[in-house]
Amino acid sequence: MNVELVSRTAAGEWADLLGREAAREPEADFALLVERQSRFVFSIAYAVLRNVEDAEDVVQDTFLKLFRTGAWKQMQDERRFLARMAWRLAVGKK
Repeated sequence: MNVELVSRTAAGEWADLLGREAAREPEADFALLVERQSRFVFSIAYAVLRNVEDAEDVVQDTFLKLFRTGAWKQMQDERRFLARMAWRLAVGKK
């Protein structure tokens, strides 16, 4: 196999991947955040409320509020930020 052809193909695939990353919608980043941290937020809410349905409501409220305010774009430590937000919403729901 021609090494130059392989290199050009790999470089082209890498450029395509980078282009897709740059063109990715902010909502896709938020969806990944929700996917990555929803179980963690649920565990915080459930620890406070001891009720599955109420904890699920807090998870939904947490991510909805986070999206509406746009605060998720500036989070430096997402777990700490989400834990505090979920805890406050859960305590408020009690």
